[in-house]
Amino acid sequence: MKNVSLTDTVFVFVHGAWHSSGQWAATQRALAGLGAASLAVDMPGHGFDAPLPTGYLLPGQPGLLTERSRLASLTMDDCAEAVLGVLRQVRHRRTVVLV
Repeated sequence: MKNVSLTDTVFVFVHGAWHSSGQWAATQRALAGLGAASLAVDMPGHGFDAPLPTGYLLPGQPGLLTERSRLASLTMDDCAEAVLGVLRQVRHRRTVVLV
């Protein structure tokens, strides 16, 4: 592997299950302090756009145990395509490190 400066590199972070891109905020701040660019990807159905069950904010959360999840049809291919889309956008500008 060739030596690459941090200013020529972009780190792309992918969160794990039940998380969001916000999980990487501290890491991104540390990298920014070193001059490195980064971005964190929210998987489909996660992060600020995550769909909540219809009764989530109501007393007793009616339907929480019986309502079909709006993420039920989400596939690993959908998640992979979200990451690949980001990688396609940044790959021509810098060396990419996928985390």
